[in-house]
Formats: sequence, structure tokens, C-alpha cells
Amino acid sequence: MSSDLALEMKFITEQVLASPGHADEQSARQLPYDRAAVTAISFRPHRRPGLRLGDASRVTRVGILGLLDLALSSHTYAQVATIMGLESLVARGSNWRKDQQSDDYYLVVHGHPHDNHRWGWRFEGHHISITATVQGDRIDVAPIFLGASPDKLLHAGRVLLHPLVAEAELARTALNDMGPSHRAAAIVTRTVPREITHGSTAQATTSEPAGVRVSDLPRAAQRSLRELASTYINRAAPTLATQQAQLLEKAELTFAWLGGTSPGEEFHYLLQAEGLFIAEYGNNSHGQKSANHVHTILRLPRSDFGGHFGPETPQ
Repeated sequence: MSSDLALEMKFITEQVLASPGHADEQSARQLPYDRAAVTAISFRPHRRPGLRLGDASRVTRVGILGLLDLALSSHTYAQVATIMGLESLVARGSNWRKDQQSDDYYLVVHGHPHDNHRWGWRFEGHHISITATVQGDRIDVAPIFLGASPDKLLHAGRVLLHPLVAEAELARTALNDMGPSHRAAAIVTRTVPREITHGSTAQATTSEPAGVRVSDLPRAAQRSLRELASTYINRAAPTLATQQAQLLEKAELTFAWLGGTSPGEEFHYLLQAEGLFIAEYGNNSHGQKSANHVHTILRLPRSDFGGHFGPETPQ
């Protein structure tokens, strides 16, 4: 039940806030609940407000990871753990010139974890940004940004790591199952944007290009795209994803592909339901020989950051 989940999330958050630490580090753990602070998401590697995972005691670290466990599905928790682990590979690949570590991730709490007031927390660092908002028994987990570099790690021609594989392969499968005319309509341009559109915006709205309506596609392509939408929705824990999944079942989805279709080429897609759901994916080369740097995000316009912000939002 979400009421039990909200109580558990509140209890763990209070323990993390009360855990020992330096005065300046403790003060950075909690920010006022206001729109500017809550919506300021970022997936780039830099120091940010909050308690750094690497500076936390073992007990506090378990608490932080426990919040992720409550908010996320098991497969998304595994993706997050893998993405964090990739940070040490980035440092190694730069001959350790880049000071990026697998524990350079931060938990910040917005507001006070009261029973009836809106409050929330964010877990964030390079290629990860997860925002949870709590008000009473209601919990919203969105936006959820996940990225990976490398997206796919190979050894002797075999895949060792590919944390965002479903997000890529389901879209490719759908494109292949569309047939020539629908595929031509879905591929709206061969030009790939430098960055995903919805990665750090304070307010998400469904955007162009729309591409094709999923309901117009052959059954096989429809199944793949519905499964792709479920993959994004089910980033949240099962009890939290159920309502969004039910809304999405009745929604009209559109799908747009940008970029190349051959392995190694840069590509990008948008899977959307107007006013309700946005899943965006971008795989760019960033100057390398082939595309192997992925950014993805789930946006839920009605419940991002807990939904509507207004004067009545509790502080």
C-alpha cells in the first residue's frame, strides 16, 4: 500500500537527515520546498547540494540506497547501480585525469517530511536524476533520468554491460516491424539533436516531432512500442507505477525516430502521449567513432515533481 510506503519513506528520510556529519555537510542535506530548488535537475558531473554518497556513514548509505529501493522497480535499481559503477570506467578511460567516482551521487531533501505536507527528495549525479515527491499517502517518482557512457561495453565481441538495452532494442524492433511506409513516416529526420529535449526542463510538455500514431501501426510494432512505454513507466516501484500504467493503456501514443538506423549510428526517439507521458532517448557519438553515449528520461507532465505548483503548495 502507498500509505505504508510513504510512512517508510518518511522514516528513512528522517534518519538520513539526523545522521551525524559535519555542520556544513548536514546543512546541505535539506533545502526549502520551492519550485526553483525542486525542479533544478541536472545529469552532468558536478558537485551539487545534498549528502554525497561517498561521504555518508555505512548506516546512512544504506538509508539512501533504501530510499531508491522503495521508489524504483528492481530492474531500474539494477540499472542505477550499473550506471554508478560506470563512473570508474570513465575515470580509467581518461588515465584518471577525470575525477569521477562511483560514489559521487547526492541525496537532497526538499522541505520537511511531514505527514500531510508536500516534501520530496532527489538522488542525483552524473547520468542519474531521480525525483520523488510525497504528500500524504501519494508518492510521485518523476522525472527519472538515466544515462550511460559507455552505453554498451564489449569484450571479445560479447556484451559485458548494456544497462539501457531494453530502451534501445524495443524501439529498433518496432521500427523494423512497421513496414516501409510507416517506417518512412516515423523517421522524421536523419539529423540527431545534440541533446535530449526534456533532460533538464522544469516543466515538461509533449513536443514535436510527433511522428506516427502507434494505433495506426501493424500489431507487432504496436506491441513493441506499448512494451517500450511500459519499460519507462515501470522504472518506478510496482505499487507506484500501476496508476500511470492504467492511464497509458487508454492513451494515444505517438512515436518519432530521428537519425540513423544502422548499428553504431547516432539516433534519437520520442514516444509520447499528449499531456500524459514522454519517453525520450538519445544515443550520440560525442566525437567517437560510433554512438555509445546514451541519455534517456521519463517525464510525466501531470505528476512530475508531484504535479501542480501554486501558492497553496505547502512549504
